[in-house]
Amino acid sequence: ANATARALEKTVIAGFNGKLAAKIAAFKANNTGTWVWDANAAFTTTLNASTQFGFVDATSYGNTGDFWG
Repeated sequence: ANATARALEKTVIAGFNGKLAAKIAAFKANNTGTWVWDANAAFTTTLNASTQFGFVDATSYGNTGDFWG
């Protein structure tokens, strides 16, 4: 992907995230006990230290011990 496409993608994702945050806030206001789990943060932590979580690495796939397996 070229720089223009990446910039557009970043803008679209930021827009989506903003809309999602607003929807979550509205839902939480009417539904006590609601919480949000940040899957991106969890996956980033795991991928950045994949061997500490028992994986071979963060890029291999298809075999035992591969994150993407």
